[in-house]
Amino acid sequence: MPADERFAVRRESARASVPRPLTAAPAPAGVPPAPPGLALR
Repeated sequence: MPADERFAVRRESARASVPRPLTAAPAPAGVPPAPPGLALR
C-alpha cells in the first residue's frame, strides 16, 4: 500500500474516532441528517 494511501486511511480513522460537533448536535427541525457516506467525504 502506498504511503499516501496509508496516511489517508489513518487520517480517516482518526477523524472517525473523534466526535464531530456537527454530527453530535441534533439536526435542526425540518433538516434531514446527512447520509453516512457524505460525512466521510
